[in-house]
Amino acid sequence: MKNKHKVGDTVTIKSLEWFDKNSNAGVVENELIDFTYSMTKYCGMKAKILSWDKEYKWYSLDIDGGIYGWCDYMFED
Repeated sequence: MKNKHKVGDTVTIKSLEWFDKNSNAGVVENELIDFTYSMTKYCGMKAKILSWDKEYKWYSLDIDGGIYGWCDYMFED
C-alpha cells in the first residue's frame, strides 16, 4: 500500500458526521489502524503531516502531539 500524502502536506481530517455515520460503537475499523472516538476532537480540522511510518503505514500529525497514528482514509479527499 502506497501512502497518498507526503511529509509537509496539509490534510483535513474527516468530519464528525462522517465518523458518526461510519462508526460502530465509537470506532471506524480499518485493517491498518482504527479511527476511534478519542480522535473525533480533531474532526474537520486541518493538520500538517510530520512523518510517515513505513512499518506501521501511518502518519504523525502536528495537531495531536504525535499521540495518534493517522491513515489516508481518515482524511478528506
